[in-house]
Amino acid sequence: MERIVKSLLTGNFEMPMSDCALRQCGLDYPIVYEGPGLLTQEQDKSILLRVFAAPVDHSEAFNRHFNGDLTPGELVPDSQYYDFEGRDPYGTVWRANRISIETDFGSGTYVRARPRTLEKTEERSKPVERPVVVAFLPRKIELPWHAVTEKGERGWSVDRFERNTGRLEWRIAKTDDGAWLTFKCEDSPVEPRLEAFLRGLSILMGRWLKPICLSIFEGERQTTRMLNRLHEPDAEKLLAPIRTQRDLAEDAHLFLERFMEKAADENEGGERACDLVHRYWHRILRSRENDIENSSLVLSVALEGLVKKTLLSKKDVDPEFVKQAEEAKPILKKAGLGPRALACVLSSLGNAKHPRVQDALRRLATEGVASEAHIEAWKGLRNAAAHGSVLEEDDRALQEHLDRFHVCLDLYYRLVFLLIGYDGRHTDYGTRGWPTRAFRLGGELTASAAAEPVSPPECALGCLDGGHLTA
Repeated sequence: MERIVKSLLTGNFEMPMSDCALRQCGLDYPIVYEGPGLLTQEQDKSILLRVFAAPVDHSEAFNRHFNGDLTPGELVPDSQYYDFEGRDPYGTVWRANRISIETDFGSGTYVRARPRTLEKTEERSKPVERPVVVAFLPRKIELPWHAVTEKGERGWSVDRFERNTGRLEWRIAKTDDGAWLTFKCEDSPVEPRLEAFLRGLSILMGRWLKPICLSIFEGERQTTRMLNRLHEPDAEKLLAPIRTQRDLAEDAHLFLERFMEKAADENEGGERACDLVHRYWHRILRSRENDIENSSLVLSVALEGLVKKTLLSKKDVDPEFVKQAEEAKPILKKAGLGPRALACVLSSLGNAKHPRVQDALRRLATEGVASEAHIEAWKGLRNAAAHGSVLEEDDRALQEHLDRFHVCLDLYYRLVFLLIGYDGRHTDYGTRGWPTRAFRLGGELTASAAAEPVSPPECALGCLDGGHLTA
């Protein structure tokens, strides 16, 4: 694996393949291209697969090239994808699933593809005691390095980040080109655990982590996988929830432990909190480098979505307002309003029965998770972005906008801390100067404080013809 990683990093990876087969997906009688092949790297270090197959009859080649079963505006069908198999020089079979191909027809058939992953599985003579994954993470890794590695006569280096919790163990060792990750766990299969760990580590670092190569050891099997570097967003970076100073290593490990515990405890079916946390975080990350106004809308909507799906409670409904809304309905029906206006008003009053995101945030403010400043920043950021506001060209307006963004990012991280039960130190982006402070849950408050979760209303603000509401 180290040899593969070294060649992938330098951009000179090359592997001749024999007995290659590209088999069309989703059909009883699929198209199959067979012949020798070659794996190489492009200038951007992405992996290109080339297969040199037998020639195809001219009429059939014309049909395949121009009569694909594609309909504009519809999802690409399975028949447009191919599964790949091929042998390396050592006789080991590599596979890739559901890849899109390009073909050139002539005296032979030349097929090109960029598979997202390529993997091989081998049997080991000696089984491992517990599942282990070894992976290489490219580019500079920013973590609170704390463990020391002896360098012989050259002295020592603080270049490791490691923890053993009993059921889980991780060790990240820094190199000039990235870092080696060793991940162990008691449970099998190990991949879901590894995926959860990489998600938590990505949030902790403020950067989406994708290994370029990894090996999975489970029992007597070893699976080696290469992950293609397609559309790699080098510039995407988000402010991290915890600084990378060495004295914050325990807090960083605690965050990962809580994230992993939450991911393990959640039910297999349905939407899970850790999945949602990472999904919304990834949206914020992707939009941050693109457009400052758009990134603000993404962040405010991510906050709204996370609260709606995980923290809304029947306790967030104002019973006095619900009572007043019910009392107003018969009065409005007798007021002589037109049918469209009456339907719109009654629908709006009906939403009084449902909890609102703003009410949930106010409850969290009374419980010490958030503050009124967080709520006001979220309202200002959301309203401005949702209604198409653009930044004025002056430093003061830009500074106010950035302040609101950072306060809202701080609120997002606080909701993450609440959901996973983290109570360590963090960077307070809601305070000028961004100091490091402890996050403490008030009393016995946990994410379960939002007991009896409810589905949010389909509509909350605004009005359209026919009495239908829209967010």
